Amino acid sequence: MKQGKVFFDIKSGLEYSGEEPFYVSKSGIIYPIKFYEKPNSKSLIVFFPGMNNRGGPVPVFMRSTFANQLESDVLILSDPAMIYDKDITIAWFAGNKDTHFATDLGVLIDNYIKDKNTYKNIVLYGTSAGGIPALNIATTINSAPVTTVIGNAQTDAFSYWKKYILDMSKAMIGTTDINEIKKIYSKRVNTNNYACSHNLIFMQNVDDRHHYENHYLPFIKTYQGPGKADFIEYSDPELGHNPLPKETEIEILKSILLENKKTESIIPNIKKIRRIGDKSAYSFKTTINESTVTAEIENKVSDDDEFAFYLIENGKKTQTIWYQKNKKASFNIKNINEIKKLSIIFFIKKNWNEKLRIIEKRDVFFDRNV
Repeated sequence: MKQGKVFFDIKSGLEYSGEEPFYVSKSGIIYPIKFYEKPNSKSLIVFFPGMNNRGGPVPVFMRSTFANQLESDVLILSDPAMIYDKDITIAWFAGNKDTHFATDLGVLIDNYIKDKNTYKNIVLYGTSAGGIPALNIATTINSAPVTTVIGNAQTDAFSYWKKYILDMSKAMIGTTDINEIKKIYSKRVNTNNYACSHNLIFMQNVDDRHHYENHYLPFIKTYQGPGKADFIEYSDPELGHNPLPKETEIEILKSILLENKKTESIIPNIKKIRRIGDKSAYSFKTTINESTVTAEIENKVSDDDEFAFYLIENGKKTQTIWYQKNKKASFNIKNINEIKKLSIIFFIKKNWNEKLRIIEKRDVFFDRNV
């Protein structure tokens, strides 16, 4: 049995240990890792842990039983903070005074991806406490396309039950003074105003009221993209904060890797899907009637969409209609026959996101010379 050895990169640990756990050292921190390598795999799934109930020895590699049902390589992480203190149950890979564990792990994972140079896609998967490190590590991976999938996740540890961040901070940085804690951890454990070019799927049980109100809604209101994001709300009072059933999670992962099936078709009792990053594919009807020009969206519009319009005359903006639900814009124009080039630019935004003022822009030209 080859396990428990310490290496300085993931590749060396995997070559020596196989499917047995090993450790990788970086910046003086020892990171526990378990890796399942599959023949000719073109994809990698990384699992992040939720709360550790500390009922046995550490490290604990959550979702290890998923590996034999997935054709992708599987990398499972355990937070090093669990080794530092027996009372820590959640630490969000936030690290100590000097080191953000998620950032260092992101570098180690990206180096492995770059060295292997065969992965076509990477999936980062975490529920509950696994959401924050998954989001943080996504921003550090540049060597392959990434989809981050989180569910019922904390997105701001300072909006979670105070006990947990105090327990972590006492052990890791030696203080329970909330002001001192925020100086070190505010950017590490608060992912609101999240900006990343990778894809994101955020699944939220609306019956998990604490996470829905205190984490999910603040996150989607401030999400900045520019990656494609699907926010999927479902209802399951019995599950509450618990993750979806194992078989459902596995099917979701398979659908993402195959890219041939919509994830929402797998999740039961969906109440609402909010999307950012998909082009609308709206089509327009434009008309000119004497001194009035009109552009109207012909398709049925989403309840989430609001529209703004610019009138462009000979390359210059001359009139504006600010964001509204109305999908039709009309402008009155003086001396219309003197204008050589005429168009309307329309903008779309989501009414539930306060940061994304524009998610799409299109210049619609009138099909005639005036």
